[in-house]
Amino acid sequence: MARATFSSVALFGNATFSGAALFWNVALSHRTEFENATFSDKADFENATFARTVRFSDATFSDTGYFGKVVFFEEADFSGAAFYGDAHFGNAPCSQKITSENATFHASGQFVDAKMEGTTSFEGATFKTEPPQFYEAKLLHQGTVLRGITWPPQPKDKKKAGAFIDAYLKLEMNRLQKHEDELDFFALELQSRRVLQESVINGSGLPIALYGLASNYGHSYARPLYALFAVAAVGTLVLLLSGAPLAPWQSLGMSVANTLNVFGLNSA
Repeated sequence: MARATFSSVALFGNATFSGAALFWNVALSHRTEFENATFSDKADFENATFARTVRFSDATFSDTGYFGKVVFFEEADFSGAAFYGDAHFGNAPCSQKITSENATFHASGQFVDAKMEGTTSFEGATFKTEPPQFYEAKLLHQGTVLRGITWPPQPKDKKKAGAFIDAYLKLEMNRLQKHEDELDFFALELQSRRVLQESVINGSGLPIALYGLASNYGHSYARPLYALFAVAAVGTLVLLLSGAPLAPWQSLGMSVANTLNVFGLNSA
């Protein structure tokens, strides 16, 4: 079915694909249904385009599902889907098939109550407007890859900010002991929580804003060091201009010592 074009509604609900289901470069311009479909062999949708809502809800993928380069312009619903093989919405590491580009979700990506028993990759995927929904998702695999994702912009209103916070997978990444991904979700969650907690102007979002400015929500070691250097440099300048009988290097040493003492440290 490679390079086919569907100009009307495409209904594959309850269908059983006993061999490989190949939908390479397929363009579907209307609503598409794969609800309760069974893919007994690999399901390959590489470079497919779904112009309208597509539903894979409660579908069963017994083998690998490839969704590299797929573009979802409206809702992509994988709620209740079961992936017993690997699922690749991004690069497929350690596989016989490596996608050079990755899935793009222009609208909602629903994985509510989905079961992911194999390696699942979203590496390099793009979520244009909102993060994917993984509520009650079962058995997210230890090999779940979430590197290099392009996340949607920070939400502007409180309602959307609350939905973003609920969607981010910080706790799930903690369970899987994927601490780098956990930190990424923590930063994204804080950005949304800042919007949720009123504006920075009235002060309620100020601590989160300062944390983001000072360390990029824990991602940057350099920013705090630069800040310490700047404080020490200002202190040195003040001592030099004060007329204190100190050589420049002595002024610098005293400024560094005073800066470190603020944090309970001693330069000696």
